[in-house]
Parts: sequence; structure tokens; C-alpha cells
Amino acid sequence: MNDHDYFREKLNDSVFKLQTKIKHKTSKQWINEYISEYDLMNLKLAKLIMENIKRISIDFYIEIVEEYGVMHFYIIDQEFKSICNFFIAGNGSNEITKSLIKRYDLILEIKSLHSYSKNKGKVIVNRLKELSKNANIPICLFDTNNKSDNYYINLGFINKGQIGVNGERLVVYEPR
Repeated sequence: MNDHDYFREKLNDSVFKLQTKIKHKTSKQWINEYISEYDLMNLKLAKLIMENIKRISIDFYIEIVEEYGVMHFYIIDQEFKSICNFFIAGNGSNEITKSLIKRYDLILEIKSLHSYSKNKGKVIVNRLKELSKNANIPICLFDTNNKSDNYYINLGFINKGQIGVNGERLVVYEPR
């Protein structure tokens, strides 16, 4: 089963929906704790990012998960028609992301985005673009979109070439 089908099943599963709602409450508490902690530590950019994620959590379910020592954020729309996994990175996996981090300090990297209803994925991407602008950090992702070669280009991303492990295009959105 590919990732897209896997997430389609998950988003339709009643147990997953209930768990998401419970984890959302816990994640919102963690976000508030991170904001307070980052404020005390004078980590302004980290605090700003968390404040923006907190705003997103008003309209979407948020789940914070640690994967391989990295804090990942899952955004799930409240109708369970789309899901996005992203993380904030301070080191790059290639020359382009390393260059962006050198200029901006951090990047927001979308690991996956799955949408099962028209425009639901676009809504999530637009919310992440707001975060990008507010925190002044770029968004990067390796495009595996099967529907359209121009999906992310039409959302304001720039194609940086096919540099992924499996030949995926790296697309970048830089805040304006």
C-alpha cells in the first residue's frame, strides 16, 4: 500500500479520528509550554514559529510526534480530508537547503501532504505559507505529487530541479 492510500484509510478510521482529537488537546498544551519555555530562553524565532502553529491549531487538528529525534507536526483538517506532516530543520540535506538555512537559519520542510477533497491540501499549504511569512523561513519539499507537475508551482513554489533520492523535484517557497 502506498502512502496516499495508507493515509486515506487512516483518515476514514473512527479510532484514528478519536485518537487525533485526544492528541490534539495534548499537542496544544505542549505548544503553550514550548512558547513559555522559548520565551524564557529568549529563543524568539522558535517562539514565533510555535505561536503560528498555535494559530493553525484553531482551525486544524495538530499532533506533535517525535520521529528519529526530530519534532514533527501533523496538521489534519477537521473534516479528515487532508493531512500534512512537516518539521523545522536547522541543517540541510543538499546544497540548496543548506544555502537556505545559511540565509534564514531554519527551514520548514514538508515531509508529506495528502488531500482527498478538492482544495483541502491547498488550504493547508496556504496556512504554512502564512507561517513562513510570519516567521521569515522558507518552505521546502520534495514533490511527489502524482496529479500535476505544476501543483506547487501554482502555489508560488519554485522548482529547484530533480535532486531527490528518487529523482523528485525540490520545490521551495521563500517568504516575501
